[in-house]
Amino acid sequence: MKKKVYKVLFLLVLVSVISCREADERLAKSPASRLDNIYDFFNDVRLDIIEMEAEYPYLENFTDDTRKFLENKKAQKLYQLAGLYFEKGLNREKGAYEYEDRFFEEGMVLHLIVFPPEQEFAWKSRIGVDKGQGKQLGQNFIYYQIFTAHPTDDDLEAKINTIIEQNIKKHAAALSELM
Repeated sequence: MKKKVYKVLFLLVLVSVISCREADERLAKSPASRLDNIYDFFNDVRLDIIEMEAEYPYLENFTDDTRKFLENKKAQKLYQLAGLYFEKGLNREKGAYEYEDRFFEEGMVLHLIVFPPEQEFAWKSRIGVDKGQGKQLGQNFIYYQIFTAHPTDDDLEAKINTIIEQNIKKHAAALSELM
């Protein structure tokens, strides 16, 4: 009888310890449960990129800026479902014929959007523009853009593209569901 009581107490303590653990402060919290799958995808992409933040000046403040953007209700209203956006060194006051000319030194834009089926045209119109890429998953569409400038860092762009593509594969089943 004592063994059973100790086992029950041990399980209660174990559950308490696990439930009291602090959440990872780097993770963005989903504003709605219907978006949990998208935020799991975004957070996995972010966690992989965060590993490179100290190595690349292009990624300065990536962790905090992307978490704040994902948790900003006003910013998320720009998307029908959800989007992740990060920029560094983008000159918003200067227009330019070439996108690259709108950046200061070590400038970068990373844009990741999940489009629902009714926004297929918007998704298609971005593919191939300023390094925009995309994948269709079920009826949903994933758009991603990684653009570095002054100088262009092809190595960083390739690494981030690989991270995004690996996470698209990892989350494909969840991202293909209608939201």
